Amino acid sequence: MNDRQPDPGLRRITLPMTPETARSLKLGQQVILDGEATVTVGFPTIRRLLDTLEAGGAPPLPLEGGALFHMGSSCRLEGN
Repeated sequence: MNDRQPDPGLRRITLPMTPETARSLKLGQQVILDGEATVTVGFPTIRRLLDTLEAGGAPPLPLEGGALFHMGSSCRLEGN
C-alpha cells in the first residue's frame, strides 16, 4: 500500500498540450502528464527526424498534436 500523497505543487497537464500551456511551464517545474507521448532515445533520433522533415519526407509516425520527450543524457562543461 502506498500512503504517499501527491505533491500539491505538481501541475497536471493533459496531452496534447496547447502552445500556451507549453509556454507557461517554468524551468525545473514538476508536472504530471496524462495522455500519449512518443519517447525518443536521444539527439541522433531527433536529428534524423528533423532531417527527414526538412527534406520534405514523412515522419515515421503521426506527430500532429503529439509530444516528444528526449530521454538521453545531456552534459555540459563547468564554466561554459
